[in-house]
Amino acid sequence: MITASAPGKIILFGEHAVVHKNSKGEYNLGITAAIDKRTKVNIEKREDKIEISSAGIAESRTPAELKGMVAKINRLIDNQKFDELAEANKNDFLLPCFFVVGNIFEKYGYSSIKVTIDSKVPKSMGASSSSFTALTFALLKFLKIDAPLDEIANFANLGDKVAHGKTSGIDAFTVTYGYWNAYRQLEGVRRLDIDLNLPLLVVDTGKQARTSETVLKIMRMKETKPNFVNGILDKLDEISLSGLSALKSNDIAKVGKLMTDYYRHLSKLGISTKELDDIVDLALKNDALGAKPTGGWGGGCCLVLAKDEMNARELIDLYDKKGYATHKVSLGKESVRLD
Repeated sequence: MITASAPGKIILFGEHAVVHKNSKGEYNLGITAAIDKRTKVNIEKREDKIEISSAGIAESRTPAELKGMVAKINRLIDNQKFDELAEANKNDFLLPCFFVVGNIFEKYGYSSIKVTIDSKVPKSMGASSSSFTALTFALLKFLKIDAPLDEIANFANLGDKVAHGKTSGIDAFTVTYGYWNAYRQLEGVRRLDIDLNLPLLVVDTGKQARTSETVLKIMRMKETKPNFVNGILDKLDEISLSGLSALKSNDIAKVGKLMTDYYRHLSKLGISTKELDDIVDLALKNDALGAKPTGGWGGGCCLVLAKDEMNARELIDLYDKKGYATHKVSLGKESVRLD
């Protein structure tokens, strides 16, 4: 048996913007960190079929069925049929995992295996990318393939494409590389020399993030209102660059302000929700340095940067009274690994 694990992640700056180019023709910047919650994947040999189980759901496919599925999904991705991709994923929870496995097998040869996925990563904090990355790493080790990190991330990102539609790769690369990172599409990931213990809270709306829907919404709006959307995307890139500078100089107050600025600008694209707005509003009225949703928006979680540890405890009490689940996370944690 092979066992591997991968961390979850937060996007401090750059979500949604990283999928698009700025007015200079460069992809927008994202700033990310791996967190202290992980997904564990076990892989062992079995006969005849490929079986995957996760979150109480188990499915199996024969090698022939898996080959047909991989070919079909690759056609949808190549032709940018994101609506059809979202519909296929909606009806098959484990489809992204099988797609990752199938693409690895297409390159390195098919084998009959049993995969067990156990994730402790909260939703909207890279739970899917964490699963796909740990799955990729474990399977490559099972096949005795010593792959570079970029190859691992690219295989894992195939799962994100099925799960979320058009992706930048920021989630998969953050989870694969771990620690703190700057990321631009095409340029890839750059590890950052940051060692901050931020009093950062993750506050859950209790509603599922609708990443595939919000990504499609912004893509369509960009087609109908290009000047409006591109102006916002350019501003978000400026905020991410300023956020990188603030992190490097340990200017935590500025990091918080920029988080709130990011929220206010991205909200103009209509992808926030009443609950996300409520969480941000409560943070700013109670001395937090800043707050913003993270991940796909349309639900999911907010990041709240407290002023200090006392303020963090006060905010946790306030959110608990409002019915929002809240917990602290540690950032800059270890990348994908064998367990």
